[in-house]
Amino acid sequence: MPRNPSSYTGELLAAQAAGKRIVCSMQPYVGWEMTYDPRRTGDPKPWRITDLLADRFRYSGRECYAVNVEVEV
Repeated sequence: MPRNPSSYTGELLAAQAAGKRIVCSMQPYVGWEMTYDPRRTGDPKPWRITDLLADRFRYSGRECYAVNVEVEV
């Protein structure tokens, strides 16, 4: 049975709260940091790339994944 798409975002937000970074999995932006920024309640694509000011590219939770935060020494 397919997962509910909103569960992807829920899992990502839980990972983010646990200290992980959320990054994009779509080319050419693989590994770019994402920001949760829904435009309205129930937004199907609430994620955007943090470094881009243009709001034209939006992503669903399926197009993102969590990674451990790298600590610089």
